[in-house]
Amino acid sequence: MWEPLAAEQYVVLNITGPPAGQVWAIPGALEQIIDNLLANALRVSPPGTTIALHRVPRAELHIVDQGPGMSDADRERAFDRFWRSSDSPHDGTGLGLPIVRHLVDASGGTITLHPAPGTGLDAHIRLQPVTPQTRGPRPGGEGFAFSRRAQTAGRR
Repeated sequence: MWEPLAAEQYVVLNITGPPAGQVWAIPGALEQIIDNLLANALRVSPPGTTIALHRVPRAELHIVDQGPGMSDADRERAFDRFWRSSDSPHDGTGLGLPIVRHLVDASGGTITLHPAPGTGLDAHIRLQPVTPQTRGPRPGGEGFAFSRRAQTAGRR
């Protein structure tokens, strides 16, 4: 779904790695997580570059752009609501990454930001895979504010 928009901006989307299978996530979370991260990556990616979506076994995904990247201090603050880098020439509310972190956390996963090789940013998402022993009701999940359900990762 993102390929036509990327092509308009002369950016290539490259999906690598095996499909992750099913992961535990709140309903609709995977789509919102990937959409927000890809929108951010496209916003900062210069024409002629590639955004890599690299799937790793055990329910991990790296979204790596070749944009300007972020300093250590900016990566520390990137998940703060309404925060935007002072040198950011792009519009935005500063809510995309905080929403992503909330969705990942609520789904029992983690997200971290790392410098990409060369230049750019590597957003690393890790969710809990659905395994035969985790199918069915989750232990201790009765009081959880969101209903979790298994979603298929790597569909895009």
